[in-house]
Amino acid sequence: MTTKELEQQVFWLFNSKIVEGTFRELLDEARDETTTPNGVAPRYHIRLTDEAAQAEHDNGDNKATINNGYELWSWGIAGNHPYNTGLVFDTYADAELALYDTFKIDLESGDMAWAYDKEELERDFADEIQ
Repeated sequence: MTTKELEQQVFWLFNSKIVEGTFRELLDEARDETTTPNGVAPRYHIRLTDEAAQAEHDNGDNKATINNGYELWSWGIAGNHPYNTGLVFDTYADAELALYDTFKIDLESGDMAWAYDKEELERDFADEIQ
């Protein structure tokens, strides 16, 4: 996933209406969510590594000086079995792109109607559009 891909204009159906937005906005709508100890949240999320969290605690907002400061985590089954996916990133931006890769998998495995082209969406889902 790239920032450019996330900025692409797309169209999707929501409550039988066509919505226009960015691919990022679509992925935010399509992402898998689960109940967690903190309420409902995306199943995959970003956390500071232990080293980066300790540096932030000791020195204030010092995350930029820590290499491999971000990890991709999952809340696991039913949201109560968190685990580290093993993916570690130097920057939050890199971690966020990987996070959106997981949201793209959610989109592709779901049944949300969407397209890069509005006319294609109108043609393919005419019976669902009001």
